Amino acid sequence: GRRRNSVLPVLQQEFPGPVRANYGYNLEMLRPGVFAVWDGAYFAMIVKGSDRISFFDFPQNPFARSDVVVGSRMVDAGLEILDGEVPDHIDMVYSHDHYDHFGSSQVAYSELIGLFPSAVIRIWSSWQVKNRLESRQSQDTPIRAPIPTEIIE
Repeated sequence: GRRRNSVLPVLQQEFPGPVRANYGYNLEMLRPGVFAVWDGAYFAMIVKGSDRISFFDFPQNPFARSDVVVGSRMVDAGLEILDGEVPDHIDMVYSHDHYDHFGSSQVAYSELIGLFPSAVIRIWSSWQVKNRLESRQSQDTPIRAPIPTEIIE
């Protein structure tokens, strides 16, 4: 049989290869319009439709190479997928309320507004995520993430 790596929950030969040099992420098409983004520690997903692009999570990887801008990896991957197209709609989705899943969202949001000023940007989450982000905005060490505009029930 196949030997499992004692640390990883998947077979070592099935794990993604090294992150592409000068990119800071790998991009893999899972099926048409659906892409996995891997930065060496975290996975996220991007879905491209006919007039929109949707980003699922904004990992903040503390182990990222220092020569790669941390916050822009998801946006860079999105630009690679768009290949010059301009979306009418952009969705940012927070899967849950762990910082490593939305840690670079403020940088990504600012970049997306600058790149696509006419696009409608909606930020999706559960009530729990929205409440946590709102409650942390007023604390001494606030979490800097755009507050969700849409709730997933």
